[in-house]
Amino acid sequence: HLEYFEHLTFLHSFVLNKNKHKKVLIVTKIMPGSVMEKVNCFYEGALLSTVNGKKVRTLADVRAALKESGKTGFIALETKEKIATAVGLD
Repeated sequence: HLEYFEHLTFLHSFVLNKNKHKKVLIVTKIMPGSVMEKVNCFYEGALLSTVNGKKVRTLADVRAALKESGKTGFIALETKEKIATAVGLD
């Protein structure tokens, strides 16, 4: 799927043999009209590093971290570039 992000040169290292099996979460789509588009903090191709303060490397990690959101009422996200935001669930 990295071909979709050819213009993002920092992702090219993930096609090298030494990095091919690293687990990373890549933001592949930001839905038009969504809260994430409106806050304009993330971009397609960003590498997600934490959700609700917990490190994430797989979708299972994201799901587990999102369970906290029901208790707190918000989702906090941060990328490997240290871009962060929190959005309310209401």
